[in-house]
Amino acid sequence: MEDDIYKKISKQLLLEDCQSVFSLFEQIKNENYSPIFILQAVTYLSFLCDGILDFYNIKYVGEINVKEESIKKIINDMRIKVKLYSEDNAKPKKSMENLEKIHLDFYNSFKKSYDNANPVFKLIGLIKLYDFGTYSISGKYIGNTYLDYWYLNKILGVEEIGTEKCKENVILFSMGLGYILKFVCDKEHISKKIFDLNTEIKIQSKDFLLMSNSTKIFNDKYYKYSSLLLFNIICSINFIIYFLDKVLPKDNQFYFRVKFICYYSSISSLRKLVNYVDNNHTIKTGIENYIKEIKKLEEFKKSLGEESKLRNCLLHYKIDEKCINKEEILLNEPFYGLINKYTGRDYCTFNHQLDDNLKNISLMLEKWILNEHR
Repeated sequence: MEDDIYKKISKQLLLEDCQSVFSLFEQIKNENYSPIFILQAVTYLSFLCDGILDFYNIKYVGEINVKEESIKKIINDMRIKVKLYSEDNAKPKKSMENLEKIHLDFYNSFKKSYDNANPVFKLIGLIKLYDFGTYSISGKYIGNTYLDYWYLNKILGVEEIGTEKCKENVILFSMGLGYILKFVCDKEHISKKIFDLNTEIKIQSKDFLLMSNSTKIFNDKYYKYSSLLLFNIICSINFIIYFLDKVLPKDNQFYFRVKFICYYSSISSLRKLVNYVDNNHTIKTGIENYIKEIKKLEEFKKSLGEESKLRNCLLHYKIDEKCINKEEILLNEPFYGLINKYTGRDYCTFNHQLDDNLKNISLMLEKWILNEHR
C-alpha cells in the first residue's frame, strides 16, 4: 500500500503538467508567436514527454523516425538540454568550440546564399548578409537561432534550414511529441483548462553579422564564444520570465518546475565557467568582474544543499521514499510537501524567490556581455 501513495502523487504531478501543456497548446496554436514558443520550449516539452514514456513504460512511439533515429531517442537527447551547460560531461571549452562550429556553419551557409543573390538587390540593401538571428520581447532577448539549432540539431542540419526537408523533420518530431501527449490526455481523460493569457505579446526579430568585428550586440572586450554561451543562458532565462510568465499562471506547477530547472542549470553552468577560467587564463571572458555577484547568486542554490535532492525530484516525475518519507507527504500542498521539506519555505515564498533569482542572473549577464548595457 505504501508504494500506492508514491505512484498516486507521481501520476498526479505528471498529469497536472500534461494538462497545463495541452491547455496552453490549444490556446496559443493560432497565435503568431506559437512557433517561437515551441522552439524555445522544445527541451521542456521533451522533458515532459520523456516523463510520460517513463511513467507509462512506453518503449515504442508509433512508426515515427526522424533521420533514422527513433522519436524516443531524440526526446531523451533533447530532454538533457534542460541542463544547459551544467551536465557532468559539458566542459566549457567544448561548449564554446561547439558554438564556434555552429556559428561558422551558419555563416558559410548564409554567405553562399548571399554570394548567389541578385547583385543589384545587394547594392541597394534589399539583401544583406546576416549569420545570427534573435527574438525579443520589450527589449529582452528570449531566443536565438544558435540556441534553437543546439536544441534541434538531432533532427536538422544547418544546410537544411529553410528547405522542405527541414519542415518535414520538424513536423515529424512535433507529431511524435503530439502523439505522446495525446496518448496520456486520451487515456486519463484530461480536459482543457482556460488560462488568462496576455494577448499583447509582441515578439521582435533582429539579425546580426557576428562574423564582423563591428557587430553591435556583444561587448567586444570578451571572447565571442564565451559571450554566446552566456547569451544562450540569458535567452533561456528570459523566455521563462518574460514569455511563459504571460501565458501561464504564476502559481502553475509546470511553470514552477521549468523555472526551478532553469535557475539550477543556469547557476551551475556559471560555476562551471568560473572553475574553467580559474585554470585557463588565455580566454577573456570578463568573469573576474562578476565573481562576487555569482557567489551571491549561488547562495540560493546552496540553501538547498550541495547536491540538491529537490533538483533530482523535479528533474524526474517518479517520486519515491528517497524523495520524501510517507509521513512528510502533504496532500493539499503543491508538490505534496517536497518544496517545504527541502527549502524550509512554503511554495509561494520559494516561488517568488525563484523569480527574483532568475531575474538577477539575467540582469547580471546582460550588464556583462550586451553592448547596450555597457
